[in-house]
Amino acid sequence: MFLRLEGDQGDTLEASVTEFVPLDYEELAKIPILKGKDISFRIVAKSDKHSINDEGSTVNTTLTFNVNFPHQVSIFALVEGGWLPPPFVMSKLFMMDRNVVSVLKQLNNGSSRKDHIATEWWTNLLSDKDVLINPVFYALEGCNKKAPTYSEFVRSFDEAVVEIQSALPGVSVINYQGIHYKAAYTVIEELSEKLSKEADFLLDVVPLVKNRVHAKNLDQIKNVIISKAKDRGVVQSLAFLAALSCLYESDQEYTYPVARKIIKPKNAYSEGDAYNALNDLRILQLATSVRGAINEKFSVCTQDVALALFWCGLAPMIDNFVDSKVTITFKFSKHLFPRMPLNAVDDIQFALSSH
Repeated sequence: MFLRLEGDQGDTLEASVTEFVPLDYEELAKIPILKGKDISFRIVAKSDKHSINDEGSTVNTTLTFNVNFPHQVSIFALVEGGWLPPPFVMSKLFMMDRNVVSVLKQLNNGSSRKDHIATEWWTNLLSDKDVLINPVFYALEGCNKKAPTYSEFVRSFDEAVVEIQSALPGVSVINYQGIHYKAAYTVIEELSEKLSKEADFLLDVVPLVKNRVHAKNLDQIKNVIISKAKDRGVVQSLAFLAALSCLYESDQEYTYPVARKIIKPKNAYSEGDAYNALNDLRILQLATSVRGAINEKFSVCTQDVALALFWCGLAPMIDNFVDSKVTITFKFSKHLFPRMPLNAVDDIQFALSSH
């Protein structure tokens, strides 16, 4: 991607863009709250043709600029350290989750809903890029509030391939053969026991966070949640962090309740409700696991604002990749735990390091 800038005095800068710096939680949080179309980008660029007062030189620089798009961003590409609108992701490989493929299917069927216009505009921009789309996350999610059977997984994957190719004829889509289906499905089988434990954990703690917790009760409820997580063996899980995020959510108006939108606590919370929440969180877990396994950068496309914000709040990064062993770090963001005192952070970090 090339960029040409012209100054008021006739100076010019022609640069090759090497990276769009991932956007953060704050930039994403503006979208559901302010409904804005402006995005402030930072890019890393290298210039081979730089002319200021007729002098040439090579310049490596970071530029910041605002873009006003005709449509609000409705699809988010989750990348290491944050998110980007899909057309601005430099890596070639894209994963698509269930809600993105479902919207593409509706567009293929002639849907004229207003909220689909923006998604169609953004996804069509991908047709002009050299991208490779893998719908495996769509197939792994399943439906009907339960994990998919092997036959359901295969059928969902093949269905997604057809829908993506129809909606975005200019892109390449991965096709699986029998051995690939079986290898991918082992992920569901390997996670089934852990998924059951996390579902039981959510059923335990949802009654505690069903309503916003008063400040004076935060410490007591926090201790119960940690205890339940230890009992279920899920301290090192995104479900545990999501429950704590729900507990420590902001009590201020006009803030987006990220974890509450994912867990969706309510009366008569069922095992199926827990599975749906864990299904969303599993996409983030799979994203980090697959990234470590293949040592190749990719993005995960989703329309789920809460899921994207949770990802940005964790800010996962690959620290190193040596001898097929990967180190992935997550950072606690103040945005996910706005009412959490420092001593609570210490307790949680201790609980995580002890298991």
